[in-house]
Amino acid sequence: SPFFVGPNVKYFDVFGPEELKKEAIRYHRSPDGVPEVIDYISPNGDWNCVGDGIFSYIYSSHLIEHQPDLVYHLQNVERHLKPKGEYLLTIPDKRYCFNYYQPETTTSDILLAYHEKYRTHSLRAWLYTLMPAHNDAARHWRDDHGEKPTISLQAYEKVISDYNVALSGNKYVDMHEWYFTPDGFVDICNNLQAMNLIDLKVETCNPTERESIEFYVALKKES
Repeated sequence: SPFFVGPNVKYFDVFGPEELKKEAIRYHRSPDGVPEVIDYISPNGDWNCVGDGIFSYIYSSHLIEHQPDLVYHLQNVERHLKPKGEYLLTIPDKRYCFNYYQPETTTSDILLAYHEKYRTHSLRAWLYTLMPAHNDAARHWRDDHGEKPTISLQAYEKVISDYNVALSGNKYVDMHEWYFTPDGFVDICNNLQAMNLIDLKVETCNPTERESIEFYVALKKES
């Protein structure tokens, strides 16, 4: 169900149209909104498939938190933006989704992933899947976060096994690597820009509205 449609819009996904329709049905959503053509398809999210495409706007919804190396991702986005182009993002606020019990991501976390050149999810992210909260934003806003999960040895061993299998593959694994709040995300972007790691400036950041699960950010390419 893409946010943007029309002749000047191109789509990038880890799945093609038929797989996306199956995913929609699996999550009890209508497949009718799936585009008939996905212009760029990469099973592991690699930007090389975009080639030399340059755009005025790039939009992502609930994607940025999945990127193993945030700096690498932002640098790729920047490379495909026109001067003064904008990267528009819809981002889940970790305080109001199943990431409630995970610690908020810091600039140091992002720099570690950049230094280590993460291209797959870290073991830390896999282990955090053992500690999910519920995903009801309204309940989180009422300070009802549910009981903090207890980790079993069996669940831990399965995650370790799945992690080792994933390391040997080259397909997209769907999990959150990062856990953002509006202020924290802005702080990270400001730090990365000050370090000249990215040329993207925070143009706007709309805070998470009450009862909502997400916030909205516009990053503008400076040159």
